[in-house]
Amino acid sequence: MRQRMDGVTEYIGRLDHQVKLRGLRIELGEIEARLLEHPQVREASVQVHEGKYLVGYLVLQESTQAWRDALSAHLLAHLPDYMVPAQWVLLERMPLSPNGKLDRKALPAPDASVHERRFVAARNPLEQTLVAVWREILEVEQVGVEDNFFESGGHSLLVLMLKERIRKAVGVELSVSQLMLHPTVAGQAACLEGSAGRSLIVRLNSQTQGTPLYLFHPSYGSVHCYKAIALALREQRPVMGVMCRALAEEGSEVPAWAAMVEDYTAQLLKAQPEGPFRLAGWSLGGNLAMEVAYGLEQAGRQVECVGWIDASPPQWVKPFWDTAVMVDERDVSANDRRVELLEVMFPESSQHIHAQWSALQRAGAEESEQWTEFSRWAEQNLGERFHELKDELLGGHEAQISWEVDRILGQRLHDADFKAIKAPISCWWAALSRTGVHRQLIETTMLEVTGQSAIERSVLIETSHDRLIDNAEFVRSFAAAMA
Repeated sequence: MRQRMDGVTEYIGRLDHQVKLRGLRIELGEIEARLLEHPQVREASVQVHEGKYLVGYLVLQESTQAWRDALSAHLLAHLPDYMVPAQWVLLERMPLSPNGKLDRKALPAPDASVHERRFVAARNPLEQTLVAVWREILEVEQVGVEDNFFESGGHSLLVLMLKERIRKAVGVELSVSQLMLHPTVAGQAACLEGSAGRSLIVRLNSQTQGTPLYLFHPSYGSVHCYKAIALALREQRPVMGVMCRALAEEGSEVPAWAAMVEDYTAQLLKAQPEGPFRLAGWSLGGNLAMEVAYGLEQAGRQVECVGWIDASPPQWVKPFWDTAVMVDERDVSANDRRVELLEVMFPESSQHIHAQWSALQRAGAEESEQWTEFSRWAEQNLGERFHELKDELLGGHEAQISWEVDRILGQRLHDADFKAIKAPISCWWAALSRTGVHRQLIETTMLEVTGQSAIERSVLIETSHDRLIDNAEFVRSFAAAMA
């Protein structure tokens, strides 16, 4: 596809170029159309290289230093992670056939060295079993025990398949959180053998240079939401996620707020014995970032900055909380929560999912009938991906744990507070959220407690609280501030 100077999109290839990659049907034209929405892109073609990963071929209006990160963040704001090209190739012009159509055979091969990594073969029967599972799921010929599952083409849906295949292969089940914490064959083998460490820190990109940025979990305890940020900063600095212990360790309870802050502070000090820190968090994660920053500074360590991403103020800020509408958790049904999870797992279809469920609820049928009808709709419109998720995620034990963690962390937030930190604070707000509406109140109160003269930056993004963290404008602003 290409965009003319008058804004009209011209199609220079097939309109129905659908492919299947690792069990998922992907409309390459949909990715190309999203790329052309970005002002930097003049022409775009997305191809599958050797059946292994997506490559984006681009002709840009003007090449800037951070174009890769900007385009990846733009796609992540509209498409699931597995539809973001793993590699990009810049061209002066697209190769065309004599009849003016895209000549795919003339597109240059991507740089193979980008996907090369140090290969470490399986060293024992357990690792050999896991390697076989990975090869089957990722549909690749070679897997090393130090390869990263997500950098090898894995994504949020394939994690669920990996969990089930490992259970069948070795008779032991690893949780999704354990697979996230240990994204290598070696790490998963150690986890199965009970020798894995008890760290709550998840490496979200492969960068090893620069001051690490630690992102704290929001109320649902996981750090999946920060993938767009990690991708945008992969050339600048390591990005780590800090997840809730109740998700990482089966049987663990959600600690009291003070104990949680103390635990996370100790985790960071252990993971990084020297050097400065950068901290940030979305929603409840912003409250954690500020209090952990205080703990690190009390331990004599430097915190270069704290990012407060649309987080609520402490309970004692009455003008904010007195106007809040509290939802009784007992009024939220299991099916409502399942639909919420589906909206997270299928962001490109979230509006359709919400509209369909709302329509079924308005129809007034019994709750069981509503879910049966919704499942029938989802099977037809979401396809194989919904089928993979339905039993494991929607009816599984982990979904129940996630909902309970969300409920309890919401209660723990009552004990959060502002702290007198030295680190400069930057704020990002969602214009359509209550926190965004009351941002001046929150920032003024924050400055009174911290003793600082000003917030370093305050950025308002025209979106809702729930959509802020993967909003392309937010990701660009946040990445520029943290680069």
